[in-house]
Amino acid sequence: MTTVSSPRSDGPPAAPNRYERFVAMGDSQTEGLWDGDDGSGLRGWADRLAERLVQDNPEIRYANLAVRGRRLAQVRDEQLDAALAMDPDLVGICAGMNDVTAPGTDFAAALDLMEELYAKLTACGATVVTTTFPDVRRIVPWPPATSGHAST
Repeated sequence: MTTVSSPRSDGPPAAPNRYERFVAMGDSQTEGLWDGDDGSGLRGWADRLAERLVQDNPEIRYANLAVRGRRLAQVRDEQLDAALAMDPDLVGICAGMNDVTAPGTDFAAALDLMEELYAKLTACGATVVTTTFPDVRRIVPWPPATSGHAST
């Protein structure tokens, strides 16, 4: 995560944000399914980020609402209100892989859902962090009709 700020000439740079409430949302990518190794254990990126944030604020509150297999509409319907009710100042969200890998996906509708989620999360004042998907064409065969969408 990068913090962008204006340079200051009247003293030391401002301290980075000290987050108080971190909520993670999404599908298996956020849940941490199959994430990690023998050395790190099976902890996903959100859990690892929370562990790092504890170093800056041992009192941080963290909830991972992500559930494997969820599509964007389910993330919105099942996780968004719960996340907003926690009054987060930091939200991590990674979702949409289950939408783009499903046959017959309406990609424009999926993008609209992502934009809706991001807009509602940023409207509450939270910093929203997301991730990019891996190039899934390298790990699973893609039908020609969807392979172009897998790389965008």
